[in-house]
Amino acid sequence: MHADCELAGTLTGADGHWPVVHGLGCQIEAMADRLEVVRAATACMHGLAPEAYRFERLECLGNLVAWSQEGN
Repeated sequence: MHADCELAGTLTGADGHWPVVHGLGCQIEAMADRLEVVRAATACMHGLAPEAYRFERLECLGNLVAWSQEGN
């Protein structure tokens, strides 16, 4: 995430502090998005019964990874 945001700031082509500011804004947005994904997974897990099947737990955790197993 850090390197992607740094690159995004550099690619703005701006001089001075703007690339750093843009990169930091990108990082903040990425962290906020990640926090929402973690909160949703946590809520999903808390909503399951203790005797829930393993696949149900895995469905709750599926969005924690950035890639999909579809086609793999």
